[in-house]
Amino acid sequence: MNNIPCLYAIVRFCPFVETEEFANVGIILMAPDVRFFGYKLMTRKHARVTNFFEQLDAAVFRAVVQNLKEEFDRAATLFKAHGFDKRYKKNDVAYARNLFAEIVRPRETVVKFSTIRAVL
Repeated sequence: MNNIPCLYAIVRFCPFVETEEFANVGIILMAPDVRFFGYKLMTRKHARVTNFFEQLDAAVFRAVVQNLKEEFDRAATLFKAHGFDKRYKKNDVAYARNLFAEIVRPRETVVKFSTIRAVL
């Protein structure tokens, strides 16, 4: 069995800035050496999140997750255009790492990301 080095970040939903409370709602992962980019978001059974943030309308959470999914799909297209679809003999690892870092960089939104972590 081969160990594959991967970079990942946890996707966090943080609707109220003043309390800094968040709920983990997904993960984003990239393995540049094997040309893999993927994500998993909580799209169903979101009562855990909407019950935790009682003042929040469930439609807001669903819209945020849908927008995030669309953004990750656009990123997947960019990864493929730079060798992640294996059309080329080499992929641009530096570009992939920079794109991943750009996706998960801190922003002033209701979606936050953990620090980038590595795992085998």
